Amino acid sequence: MIESERLHFIRSKQQILRCESYENLRNQQDLGNKDISNVGQRVILPSSFTGGARYMMQNYLDAMSLCKWFGYPNFFITFTCNPKLPEVKRFLHNTSLHPEDRHDILCRLFKIKLDAFIKDIRENKIFGIVQAVVYTMEFQKRGLPHSHICLFMHADSKRPAVEYIDPIISAEIPNINEDPELYSLVSEFMIHGPCGAENMNCPCMVDKQCSKKFPKQFYNHSSVDVNGYPLYMRRNNGYFVEKSGVKLDNRNVVPYNKYMLKRY
Repeated sequence: MIESERLHFIRSKQQILRCESYENLRNQQDLGNKDISNVGQRVILPSSFTGGARYMMQNYLDAMSLCKWFGYPNFFITFTCNPKLPEVKRFLHNTSLHPEDRHDILCRLFKIKLDAFIKDIRENKIFGIVQAVVYTMEFQKRGLPHSHICLFMHADSKRPAVEYIDPIISAEIPNINEDPELYSLVSEFMIHGPCGAENMNCPCMVDKQCSKKFPKQFYNHSSVDVNGYPLYMRRNNGYFVEKSGVKLDNRNVVPYNKYMLKRY
């Protein structure tokens, strides 16, 4: 309803928005076309309308300007909404509602968590000195928001060497005796699958193959491939997590940061 109200405002205020000054309409006039009523769209969405074509292009160009100034981003982080958060459970306590029934609560809570997450990265310098942050927010098919974040690091914190990967990013199942809390979090939230032959109906399956390319290969040490992408350490140490009767090992672990996983 909010979006419909905004679209109605734009539709009824086209003269105030000076839509006739847009480049394509001017070009048609310059070519001698007196009647341009059938050129383009009757209602033009300005860049102030969230989600519109001009809005997306403007944000894209801003992001590319950051790349031009700071270089390539150094970290790509996915931050997802968790409907099992204690705040959500507390709000829905003693009700028959499910988390997906209250999108307003999920979105507000997710934005609060996301702002705290980015503030944590910038002020506490968990990954190093951050010069710029770019993120986009999307919604999964079941209605949960998630964010993709690009971090542009300072030259002193770009971490070009392989030995800097393991202290920051892990792709292994932790020892349950050494860190039971981390083990429970990884086993619940950071295990992909089962998919493939064990579960052909998994949403990631495309043409009978996992679109996320799981399971990965075992690696005794982290390395960087010829394209500059990291290959995380996934040792064949015998650790596994059982899901739906299938034993999943380090090849099915989604890369994570230990501190961030525990904190958020």
